Amino acid sequence: MAARRSRRSFVLSALFCLSASRARAPLPANHSRCCALLRDAQTRRLGCARLVRPSRAGCALSLPRAQLCCTPNGTATHHAALAAACGCAGETAPPPPARGGTTSDRCVSSPTRVSCEFRTLLVGGRSIYYQYPSGRSPGGGFPTVLIFHAWGVDGRTCFEADVADDFRVFPKAKLARNLLDAGFAVVCPQADSPYNETEGRFWWSNIPPYDGDEVEDLYLWNYTSPDHAMLMNFLHAAENASIGPLDTSRLHAAGFSSGAYMVSRLARWQYQRFASLSLNAGAMYYCGGEYCPAPRKFLTPYFGEHPPTLFLHGDKDDVVSRSSVVDYYTRLLNSSIKSRLVTQADAVHQWLDAAPDEVVSWIQEAERQYLAGVKS
Repeated sequence: MAARRSRRSFVLSALFCLSASRARAPLPANHSRCCALLRDAQTRRLGCARLVRPSRAGCALSLPRAQLCCTPNGTATHHAALAAACGCAGETAPPPPARGGTTSDRCVSSPTRVSCEFRTLLVGGRSIYYQYPSGRSPGGGFPTVLIFHAWGVDGRTCFEADVADDFRVFPKAKLARNLLDAGFAVVCPQADSPYNETEGRFWWSNIPPYDGDEVEDLYLWNYTSPDHAMLMNFLHAAENASIGPLDTSRLHAAGFSSGAYMVSRLARWQYQRFASLSLNAGAMYYCGGEYCPAPRKFLTPYFGEHPPTLFLHGDKDDVVSRSSVVDYYTRLLNSSIKSRLVTQADAVHQWLDAAPDEVVSWIQEAERQYLAGVKS
């Protein structure tokens, strides 16, 4: 009977803590500060201090058999409520590793699944999923990689994917894991879904009215595209530290299919911010499938300003033509832009198996060139 009263008192304390937290200004996403605030004089009086403790991944609840407050399963109602008060509601943590799997600072991996912690920020009605490496950030923030998903794919597949998922997104999650382990922040925006969820999400780079190859089409995208607005909102959030310690002066970008065309678009949009690009199954920003006319004359300077670019393409890809990729790659080489083409003989329209290692190596080389002050 006494134990039951004690448990009831514990639950009531948690709910009181939530009420006190909601009555105050919103708590920051920085978990160490969150835990400290929950220990201040106001909340200590309500018994909140004994409900939370610091942990590697954030605030952990000091309740019986407590799990991380950010764990999406196994939390009671008052666990979830306190998690929201701590600013953990938009963050997920990976489950324990499966048999034969491995664990890094941010991710749990097995031969068939990758699951990484990630955070969520809503800017201008669009979700941005992101994570940065553990440990102290370098001066100016973490070098940052944007990853753009394919048509109809959820942005969270950057951080959670199974080997059997559509479009072979499993290598993309391995790429995000490798980037985090290598010291890069990973940002995965969610594409627009203007019609309905059934139609799926897509990037507006090569979709009417933005699929033209004239100079006015570039300006149209810059002034009216929902994706342009999302990128500007992201930069504003990053530069104001709303999304963590990111270095937006040197970004990298990678994408697959619709996301790869979006990456090509970035080479015309604030290209000076990007130290490297990686396109998996994609070509020039206005192209699509077999359709890919030769670039207009006004784009000639574009190739000379283009960031170093890695191309990855499956030899059996029947969605994006190999000729459109090779033409893009050749034009960059002829413009003295560092580029590389990686192919996979048995690959269809998918992330290549080599992408996790190839893209990380490409980005690391671009970082070395950048830091050495050498233009690639």
